[in-house]
Amino acid sequence: MIREDTNKNIIERFPSMESDLKLHAIPQLNKNKEDIWTAIKTLAFYAVLGVYAYYKYMEMTGEPHTSPSVTRYTLMLLGAVPVGIVIVLVVLYDSIRDYLRNRPSRKKIKKIRENYLEDVSKQIISYREAALEWMNKRFVPAEDLIRRIMRGEKKIRNQGDVMLTYRLGTGDLDISEHILLPNMVNTPQNIKLKRTCKKLKEEYGIIHDIPKAISLDEVGLLGVVGQGDKRKAYDIVRALSTQILVSEVPENLKVAFVYDSVHSKGWNKYESFTRTQMETGISLVAGTPEKRGKVLDMLAQAIEERKALNGVGVENMKPRYIVFVDDMALLENHRIVEALRDDLCVCAFTFILVEDCIEKLPGNVEYALVDSSEFSGVYSMSDGSCMPVVFDKLSEQKFDKYIKYMKSENKNIAGR
Repeated sequence: MIREDTNKNIIERFPSMESDLKLHAIPQLNKNKEDIWTAIKTLAFYAVLGVYAYYKYMEMTGEPHTSPSVTRYTLMLLGAVPVGIVIVLVVLYDSIRDYLRNRPSRKKIKKIRENYLEDVSKQIISYREAALEWMNKRFVPAEDLIRRIMRGEKKIRNQGDVMLTYRLGTGDLDISEHILLPNMVNTPQNIKLKRTCKKLKEEYGIIHDIPKAISLDEVGLLGVVGQGDKRKAYDIVRALSTQILVSEVPENLKVAFVYDSVHSKGWNKYESFTRTQMETGISLVAGTPEKRGKVLDMLAQAIEERKALNGVGVENMKPRYIVFVDDMALLENHRIVEALRDDLCVCAFTFILVEDCIEKLPGNVEYALVDSSEFSGVYSMSDGSCMPVVFDKLSEQKFDKYIKYMKSENKNIAGR
C-alpha cells in the first residue's frame, strides 16, 4: 500500500538512535522571583475576590450587607492583604536575598535562552540528517543502481532490504510529531517551552528531498499516468522496472510486459532480463497479438488457480508476478479482465497499468503515480488525496547503455 506514513514507519527503525526527540526543560531563570510573586499574587487574588463578592451584593441590593459580621469580615480580608505581603516578605527573606544577589542580567538571560534554542536545534538537525542519510542509503535511484553494476558490483539487494519495496523519487516528510515535550505541569516556564516547541516544529518539522518508496507486495492494481503526455509515464516505468529487474531478491520474481509493438517502441529491450523469461522458455515480453494471447492466458490461469486457495499460503506462491500493461485496451475481450476486479495481492500478483489519462484507469485502481503539468506524485483514486513526489528519472539513453553493457559482458542481469 502507498501511504504517507510509510517513510515514518521506516524512520522509527533507525539503528542506534531513538525515534523521538524529547525536549528538555528550558533552564529556569529567576526561580526565587517567581516564588515570591506567586505567593503575593495568590494573597491578592483571594482578597480581591472577597471584596468583589461584597460589593456585588451591594450592587444587587443597594445597601450594605445586613450582617455586621460579614461587613467586618470583608474589611478584615481587605486589610489582610498588606499584612500578608509583609509576612510573605519575612518568610521568603532568604529567597529574596538570593534573588537580589544572584539576579542575572537581561543580557545573560537572553544568552542562556539563545544557547538552549541552539542546543535543541542541533538535536533536531542531527535527527533530520540521520533520517535522510539512512533513507538515501537504503533507497537508491535506478540510475545509481545501474552505475554500481557497471562499476563491477555483483549483488544488488532489494531496495530498503524490504521485499518488493522500491523507490519512487523524493518528497517531504513531516517529523514534527516526533518532536515531543517532557511530561510537565502548566507553569510559566513550561508555557514558554510549549511555545518554543511549536516554533521548532514549524522551523525544523519537515525533511525535504527524502526518498519516497512503494511496497508492491501490498498493491494489486497500480496506475502510472503521464497526464497528457505518456512519455512521462514511460519515464516512471523505466526507473521503477529497472529497480525490480536488477535486484537479486526475491529470486522467484517474474516480470511481464504487455504492449503493442506497432504503436509502442522500446519494450522489446526488456527481453534481455532473465526475470522476463520463464523456465519453459516462454518470454513474458509480449508485443504481438499472438504473444499477448499466450502470456495473458498463462497469467489468467495462474490467477484463477491461486484465487481458488482464498489467500492461503500466499507467501509461498511461486513465482511472484509483476505485470506492466501499456494500455488497458490490450486486455479487452480477454478473461483476465475479470481477474483484475478481485484482490490480486492474495494471488501474489501486481498489475501496473500505464496510461496517458487518469480517467482510463479501472475504477478499482486504488492509487496512481501521476506526472502532469499540475501535479507530480501519488494520487488516491478512492478519496482524491495526494502525496507530492518528484519522480526519479532514468533516461532511455542510459537504459540502452546499460543493456549494451550487460550484453557485452554476457551476463545475466538478475541472480548472476
